Formats: sequence, C-alpha cells, structure tokens
Amino acid sequence: MALVKEGFVESVVAAAVGKLHLLKGGAGKPVLVLHHDVGNPGWLPFYADLARDFTVYVPSHPGFGKSERPEWMRSVRDMAIAYQEFVGALKLDALSVVGLAFGG
Repeated sequence: MALVKEGFVESVVAAAVGKLHLLKGGAGKPVLVLHHDVGNPGWLPFYADLARDFTVYVPSHPGFGKSERPEWMRSVRDMAIAYQEFVGALKLDALSVVGLAFGG
C-alpha cells in the first residue's frame, strides 16, 4: 500500500531480498539515491530539487528503518546484490545513482 505525502509517495517494495521501504517522487528519468549510514532521514529538499527533473527513488537500505534485512546480508557487496534485485523489482532498465557517504 502506498501512502501519498507532499511531493512523494511512500511505499514498500517486495523484492527477492525482502521488503524495502521506498520514498518516490518526481517525473522523468530514474535516479536512485542511497542514503548514508545514519539511515534515511525522509524526503529532503535535495530530493525535491532532483524530483523537478527526475523520478527519484529513495529506499531505506536493507536492515535500516522499515526495510527488512536478509539474514545472509553481511557486507557492502551483499547490499549491492540486494539493490540489484530491488532495481529489478522496480523494472528499471537504466538509471543514475547518487550515493551519500556510506551509500556511495
């Protein structure tokens, strides 16, 4: 179920790695924003600025916030595999990625 808020939609995406919490807003080519190590702070003005020209996807990393963490996930490499599955679940063929600190 998606919850519409000002400027973005909040939902949970089911992927092979589990359920990931997602904030999504804007229109245009897709941009995936990966948050830093303190968690997803919510829909930031930076995301709203990006959303003027792009569809912005801001998931919470597996194990952060409302996102599930698979038991097998132990490393950043495992997280990359999880995001590969997540992008596949969203059916995104090509996208840009913005990584903030740990997310980079």
